[in-house]
Amino acid sequence: MIEQQRISIIIATYRRPRQLERCLCSLRAADRPTGDMEIIVVDDGGGLAALSPGLSEGLSVSVIQMAENVGQSRAQSAGVEASCGDLLAFLDDDAVVDRGWIRAIEGYFAAHPMINVVLGKVLPLDSRHLLARTKQQVYDRRHRLYTDHEFGASLLKQHHLTCAAGIHIADHVSGGNFAIRRSALKRAGGLVVEVRKGCDKIFSQRLLSAGEVIGYEQAMVIRHEHDTSYMRLFTNSYYEGHDLYIVLLRQQTGGKRFRLISRIVADTFRIPFSIGQFREILNATRWRVQGYLVFLIISYARLMGRMTALADFAPEREPE
Repeated sequence: MIEQQRISIIIATYRRPRQLERCLCSLRAADRPTGDMEIIVVDDGGGLAALSPGLSEGLSVSVIQMAENVGQSRAQSAGVEASCGDLLAFLDDDAVVDRGWIRAIEGYFAAHPMINVVLGKVLPLDSRHLLARTKQQVYDRRHRLYTDHEFGASLLKQHHLTCAAGIHIADHVSGGNFAIRRSALKRAGGLVVEVRKGCDKIFSQRLLSAGEVIGYEQAMVIRHEHDTSYMRLFTNSYYEGHDLYIVLLRQQTGGKRFRLISRIVADTFRIPFSIGQFREILNATRWRVQGYLVFLIISYARLMGRMTALADFAPEREPE
């Protein structure tokens, strides 16, 4: 019998009312959990109009209005503070959940009481655009890794973790499809709110360093509308690299700082050859070259962000 625990689903949104409506419709059509469920929608300073009555029919939906745009992670954190569930699930506003998504979260935590965090599977909502297809390669590669038991064994050894045999595990959580026990989130110090981009990677490392095993549940499926704007792709990739390195630089000094610089130099030459990890791009017949160019845009934009962070960073001096 599944232990009944209240689930809080937190959705941060910003000026995407059509996508939010579609997301809520998919939640309304999903199988309900055995326990209580609430949905917290956090409008990240986008001036969201009131939800239509029919949209939230049969659902417990609360809307929080942020005074200004603070970024996804801070908006999600506000949703956590307003929620009361034992289990916290996070969705992007442009996601569409499969019918069994909620039950998969509930069932996973009931079946694995020692695991406190679980990542779900991401499929494309529409893969006609080149950029959408290319972005999906990242999720497909992660799926292959996270269902590979050799990768799991290596990850456990690297972070000195223990886990029951046969469980798929991950090294990354995505803010658009993961769930965590409230108690574990509190122990981890909450979501990463110091930066706007790169929060997922920083939070993932924080969880692993705290001894948390990140589970991977293939039945926890969402379909994601990948952004097809090349300008946003470049900008977001740049700030992901920049914000991640700002956090790392605050933690590093001396020789460790030099290693960060060395990694940038090495990656400058390594990136063009690391395409081998995305086999779908290499195997494509019609869009292989275009996909490779998109891969380079993402990789070098992040590298530029990391270089800018190194140039701009000034360590805080202790008061004399």
